[in-house]
Amino acid sequence: MSDAAPMLRPVSAAQLGIWVAQQLQPDSPLYNCGSYLEIAGPIDAELLAEAVRRAVAETEALRSSFTEAGDDPDGEPGAAARAAGAYTQQTRPPLLRV
Repeated sequence: MSDAAPMLRPVSAAQLGIWVAQQLQPDSPLYNCGSYLEIAGPIDAELLAEAVRRAVAETEALRSSFTEAGDDPDGEPGAAARAAGAYTQQTRPPLLRV
């Protein structure tokens, strides 16, 4: 696992639009989205956890975030993605209870 800072890249026009909208209305839930999946029957919690880890590792969008570039005089945001191995077991209680 690398402790290196994520590489900062320019954002797309669509990402910039979302960032600007959130700067103008920081309390707006407009771009928040959530969903859930009900699983009927027994599950293997370790297997499910591994599947989620692999999905996060393989999907950069799940590891990406906006950040304001401190060196940018215009304060333009950048897109940063953590390394695939940067996600490990969380210390908070699990969302999944078996």
